[in-house]
Amino acid sequence: MRRREIPNVSTGALAVSLSRAELRRHYDAYGARQDGQAWYEDAAFEALLRHGDFAAARTVLEVGCGTGRFADRLLSEALAAEARYLG
Repeated sequence: MRRREIPNVSTGALAVSLSRAELRRHYDAYGARQDGQAWYEDAAFEALLRHGDFAAARTVLEVGCGTGRFADRLLSEALAAEARYLG
């Protein structure tokens, strides 16, 4: 896909649009950097898993789910198979 310049509607400045593959590469790299700082979130995740009653939950809504690390833990370890998850 060819890059194209598109004008910003509020400033008139030109911006470069990226292809789907370029966006995927960018966000994959960005997410890897975020997950590299997992130590910062790990204690909070562990406390939430320990004190939350996720085994009894039927529906979970996670707002601001980042790279999905917590969702992965919930779905693989804490939620019942019939529970619904939305992130």
